[in-house]
Amino acid sequence: TPVEIFPHAVRYVDLHVDVVKGPDGEVRRVDDDELDEAVEIGHIEEDLADRARTVASSIENAL
Repeated sequence: TPVEIFPHAVRYVDLHVDVVKGPDGEVRRVDDDELDEAVEIGHIEEDLADRARTVASSIENAL
């Protein structure tokens, strides 16, 4: 999520799922399992996780 800047702190939420493009041009999503676990233990709401998955898929397809 976007970085939030406060007078005495900086915060962001890591949504875990990432899209990487290797030197050979291979594009892949990684860490979906970490996102699933974060939802399961209540650190991330399911609707936010769904949006993260949708954005990751869009980026993956665009690359």
